[in-house]
Amino acid sequence: MATRVAAAHPFGLTAHERARLLAHLGAAARRARAGRPEGVLAAVTTLVDPRTDPAAVVVASRRGGEPWFCLEQPDRDGSALAALGCVSALDASGPGRF
Repeated sequence: MATRVAAAHPFGLTAHERARLLAHLGAAARRARAGRPEGVLAAVTTLVDPRTDPAAVVVASRRGGEPWFCLEQPDRDGSALAALGCVSALDASGPGRF
């Protein structure tokens, strides 16, 4: 599987991160071929420059109506997690949803 990442890009993956992602993709492909009825997800999480605002990146990158998520914890060393898009959603409505 070929990967293409611009090394100079601030959000580009390092060689180690690319290797981790390829390992995760290989494991996910094996699980998918085994017929997992719940589906398969492959991901890799990396650290970014501490000056990067994850919420600002996601908000500026999203398309209208595109789902996104952000969790910021300023009291935990400024910890923040942001994600764009949706892999799987749980939607419920009505009085019995809880």
